Amino acid sequence: MKYSFLVVALIFISCKSDKDNYEPQSIDWMLGSWVRVDGRSDRTSYEVWEKNGDDYVGIGYTLQNNDTIFKEEMRLTDTGQWMLVVSGAENGDVAFISQELQDDKLSVYNPMHDFPKEIHYWIQDDTLRASVGNDGEKIEFSFVKR
Repeated sequence: MKYSFLVVALIFISCKSDKDNYEPQSIDWMLGSWVRVDGRSDRTSYEVWEKNGDDYVGIGYTLQNNDTIFKEEMRLTDTGQWMLVVSGAENGDVAFISQELQDDKLSVYNPMHDFPKEIHYWIQDDTLRASVGNDGEKIEFSFVKR
C-alpha cells in the first residue's frame, strides 16, 4: 500500500506542468515616473509605472496649460507571455501580446488593431524609449526619470 501511494505521488509530481515552475521575467527597468523629453514644447507628457503584485500598472498622460489633454491606463500581466492592456484611449480596452522580451526590451503586438499594431519599450542608458506604430507610421518617445 505504501508503495502504491509513493508511485502515485511520483506520477503527480512528474506530471506537474512547466507553468508551476515558471518565473516571469522582470521588467522592473520600466518602473518609475518618467517625463517625455522629445515632445512638443507646449505640452508635457508623462508615464508612471508601478508594480502591483506580479503585474505592472502604468498611466500615461499629457498636460497642456495644466489641463489633461490625453490620458490612458496600462496593465502588463504575465500569463506565460506578457499581455499589455491599454485603456482610456478612443477605442476602449486594447490588448497586445508580447513577441519579444529581452533584459532591456519589451515588444507587444496586436495585428487586428488599427493603430498602433505594435508597441516597443526599451531602456537606453538612463532613458526609457518607446515606439508605437504599424506598417506605414511610427511614433517614437524618449522619457527620463523625474
